[in-house]
Amino acid sequence: MPATQSRIVRECHRYSPQADAIVASTSDEQTKAAFLEIAKRWLDIALTYESGEQSIRLRKKRWQGGPSPVCDSAQHENAPPQVTHE
Repeated sequence: MPATQSRIVRECHRYSPQADAIVASTSDEQTKAAFLEIAKRWLDIALTYESGEQSIRLRKKRWQGGPSPVCDSAQHENAPPQVTHE
């Protein structure tokens, strides 16, 4: 896991296997189903935070004069002038 991931994402990735361990240790089908859902939700939360963090990083890069992740705006004829920080 990259060091730049937030504490929340790391915790979600830690809690999901804990829920999976409960699933493995119980024979009650309702408990298994409930904890499988909990494990899935922890991973969904982690994915949501990871996506948000990636979006923030891309926006910061773009505002700092980096190219767009979709295309290099400098190549477009109607592109705004590139901002340089000197």
